[in-house]
Amino acid sequence: MITPELIGQIATALSVIVSSIAMGANLFDIIVNEVNLIKGFPNSVEYVRKYWAYRNPGDFYKIITPLYVLVTLVALAVFWDVTYERRYLLLGALLAYGATQAITVIYFFPQNAILREGRLEEVEKLFTQFATTRLYLDLLRNLLTLTASVLALVALTRPLP
Repeated sequence: MITPELIGQIATALSVIVSSIAMGANLFDIIVNEVNLIKGFPNSVEYVRKYWAYRNPGDFYKIITPLYVLVTLVALAVFWDVTYERRYLLLGALLAYGATQAITVIYFFPQNAILREGRLEEVEKLFTQFATTRLYLDLLRNLLTLTASVLALVALTRPLP
């Protein structure tokens, strides 16, 4: 029988899975894409602009982020009155993931616009002056996403009343 608690458990499990997918994709971007872009400059910029002509990594996150928010909100709604511990863990997970999105919008959107459309001099400045900051903020986003995953995983392990 499908109960609200079962729906909440499934939604919480999906929250863990989706946030883990986002973290894996971001790690791939750091380890592969960023290094290739910086080391292959300026040819890499021309290549990536052609390669991203129809789709870019942001398109992936336009699917993953709303999906994460949806499944986590479903879990939160189901467990809101059932158990305070799950409520606060899921709220923490949403806040941690929300912080990743704030960093993305405030810092990475403008830089990615330069990467996709800026003059090569602007892109070179981006790679030379901001490469370390970009790496640290990318790692912070991954840490926050990992935090969201762990909080939801812990929520999943908490007993129901």
